[in-house]
Amino acid sequence: MEKPDEQFNKIANELGEAGNASDAVFVNAHIVGLLTELKQARLDVKKMARELRYQTEVNARNIKRFEMANSLNRAISQEMNKLENFMTLMLDAAVDIIFLFNKDAKLMYVSTFFLNLCGLSSDTPVKGKSFQELLNGKIDFNTLEDMLRIFRQARAQGTSAETIQRIKFSDSSPRYYNCRFISMAPSEANGFIVTMTDFTDLMEAKESAEEAKEAAITSNLAKSDFLSRMSHEIRTPMNAIIGMTNIGRSSNDVARKEYCLSKISEAGTHLLGLINDILDISKIEADKFELSASEFNLSQMLSRVVGVLRFRVDEKFQHLLLEIGDDLPANISADEQRLSQVLINLIGNAVKFTPDQGRITLAVEKTEDDGPRVRLRFRVSDTGIGISKEALPRLFNSFEQADGGISRKFGGTGLGLAISKRIIEIMGGNIWIESEEGVGSDFIFEITVLRGESQLLHLSDEELASIRVLVVDDYAETLEVFGFCSEIHGFSAEAVSSRPDALAALTLQRFDVIFIAVPLSGASTVDFAKEVSALCGEDAVIVMMCQANTFTVRDDVSEVGIAEFIPKPVNEYILIEALHKAIRARDTRREARGQGDNIVFPGKSILVAEDMEINREILSALLEETQLSVDFAEDGYLAVHMFSNSPEKYDLIFMDVNMPNLDGYGATSIIRGIEGLPKAKTIPIIAMTANVFKEDIDRCLEAGMNEHLGKPVDVEELMRTLRKYLC
Repeated sequence: MEKPDEQFNKIANELGEAGNASDAVFVNAHIVGLLTELKQARLDVKKMARELRYQTEVNARNIKRFEMANSLNRAISQEMNKLENFMTLMLDAAVDIIFLFNKDAKLMYVSTFFLNLCGLSSDTPVKGKSFQELLNGKIDFNTLEDMLRIFRQARAQGTSAETIQRIKFSDSSPRYYNCRFISMAPSEANGFIVTMTDFTDLMEAKESAEEAKEAAITSNLAKSDFLSRMSHEIRTPMNAIIGMTNIGRSSNDVARKEYCLSKISEAGTHLLGLINDILDISKIEADKFELSASEFNLSQMLSRVVGVLRFRVDEKFQHLLLEIGDDLPANISADEQRLSQVLINLIGNAVKFTPDQGRITLAVEKTEDDGPRVRLRFRVSDTGIGISKEALPRLFNSFEQADGGISRKFGGTGLGLAISKRIIEIMGGNIWIESEEGVGSDFIFEITVLRGESQLLHLSDEELASIRVLVVDDYAETLEVFGFCSEIHGFSAEAVSSRPDALAALTLQRFDVIFIAVPLSGASTVDFAKEVSALCGEDAVIVMMCQANTFTVRDDVSEVGIAEFIPKPVNEYILIEALHKAIRARDTRREARGQGDNIVFPGKSILVAEDMEINREILSALLEETQLSVDFAEDGYLAVHMFSNSPEKYDLIFMDVNMPNLDGYGATSIIRGIEGLPKAKTIPIIAMTANVFKEDIDRCLEAGMNEHLGKPVDVEELMRTLRKYLC
């Protein structure tokens, strides 16, 4: 179809040509034709316009749809980003370490927590790496290979898998992780998830539970074994007590009766030690074990410890040496009783496990000194059987010994070392052992103590200056020690090295204390001791200085009246303490001569509150020769009644603590609170009870009692108390 402008041009040309023609009809007809064509052209134009408008409208709608699609796509992208960020936050906040991998086993996501564990920043590019590439160098190679093997097998089978691995990341401590492999679908064409959950607390709790279970089983076995040993340990002295009692009762021989009584006393002492151990360990397990610090002389305490064990050493012909450092404080503040208990236990074990003629050494030295506080190290060494490495870890456990054969061969409860360890720990110290099986053992402990304020001796300077000492020894070092001590402490000392020189010196001069070495070359110990005793007179005191294997001489010279036996080699502390004891022994002799041989209290009367008939009989027998008038009350109410009715009759009250109706604490409180009776406030009330723990003693004193005596009653302690309050 021709365009409109072309049609108009054609019509104009035709009209021009028609103007030359004469026929008007033809022109009109031609015009009509042209108009018709023009009309048709106009219709075509309108149609084209309509089509154009329709197409324009379609295009506009398409543009609008496109814009709407773009807007929707942007919104979807934003929501997807939000969702991805939210999922990342959720995954990062998870307790587990999470890895997401695509179907090609390449990393899509890893927890930030994992990157931190590896020492990497959170923006470290890790996407696209494989599991092996990610963890290579971060964890142990063998652990990584084990995990990969399990994961590959699970992925090939389209299943899940898990394994617990001990993994160490970066500089952190090794921890346990439960590693899980989770396939997204049962096909290798899909991705997978790996999670790692920290199972350390659970594993440690499980291990602790298993260890606790094993410990409980071991403890039960140990306690069963302990009960078996205790049955033997208790029955042995009980059999001795019952057997010797029957033998003594059936015998008319005085010497035989004395022998039976001595064995009964030994068995009773041993049994009391067992009971004390059981009570101590019970207090320890109940966490009620307490210490009581006081000031005491260190050298005196060590000498007492050695003296307690000396007879056991002599029985086995062993050598017991005491080595004390020169720079130790004279007095210290600590729990003397408990410290002595530890040393007696350690030395006692050394004696037990060291063969005849072996050597045991107690050494004390100072390791730290900051003025008021001093750190002391005690070492008990022996040449005994030693301890195996396997037995060392359980050596300080309650109810246990190194092995079962120990208790069968040597006896014992297995409590001593556990008690000793607890005492040292409460003192703020520590104890350990160095041992080689078949060679010997060293038990070592350290404690920090306060330096004492008192001087080395309780003797005054005037007393020291008036003392004259003679030392007889052919060992030059002993004489040097005496010379040094005499210069430091102010007493007069003369040293000789032979029997003739000693007798000559005793003939010419008066000496207060004579130290004699045993053995002494060219001299019979017994004869020499008798000669010295005859020359010295009643006031002179003889002290024997014995080597470890010569303490049996005490039986030979028992009739001479030796005041003290001390070990060699002698050091300053041993010497000064022996000198102190010797002077006190001399003074005691003088007092005894003035009062007569027996300790008597004529005209004195005491009241004893005791509910046990056997205890009343024992105390009555002990006091039989004291000339005391003794009244007994079977309970606290009767004791209060008897005293309140006759207050002037009694000079002292012994008060049992555990009695029916009214105990000793209540009876004491009532007596102290009696109004209008002055003597109720002042009469000495002495606790006499088997309750011997520190809190028991403190409770007695708080109730108003003056002093505490433990049961079984020690005769010397009983007499000391009577002299203190009745003389």
